[in-house]
Amino acid sequence: PFRILDPAKSGGKAILTLRGRNATPRQPLAVSNIPVGGMVRALYFLHAAGWGTPGAIGRYVFHYQDGSTAVLPLEIPLNTHNWWNGYDKNEQSRPVPVRVTNNATGKPAGRYVRIYEWQNLTNDIPLVSFDVESAGGAQTPVLIAVTGVRW
Repeated sequence: PFRILDPAKSGGKAILTLRGRNATPRQPLAVSNIPVGGMVRALYFLHAAGWGTPGAIGRYVFHYQDGSTAVLPLEIPLNTHNWWNGYDKNEQSRPVPVRVTNNATGKPAGRYVRIYEWQNLTNDIPLVSFDVESAGGAQTPVLIAVTGVRW
């Protein structure tokens, strides 16, 4: 299960929207040190991309207690996708349809977020934190929530 922050209870903020040169040029390129703290078997990311076109859009960088790191590239259509697009036969993530009303028309519309499972292959070192980074291209990486499974 994912717990999505309520913007009314979190200073008007609920998700991470990173920099994309076309639509979000003032957003940060990265958010660092998102705490994990423990032995995790897998993390599940609820994420998407705005203005997503095929290619590398960013990455997650995982930091272990011993100072080592692991990197998960964020790539369309492999493990994330444009939130306007439904299923793509080339993706490993799972599209989840959502209904939105806060769009330009004000009329309900369908969009898609993705769930992607990252398997932690380092099972003997605690995972301290992770960073989410934008490649700074046209695409806008969006991280909505993260959940995990402990060893």
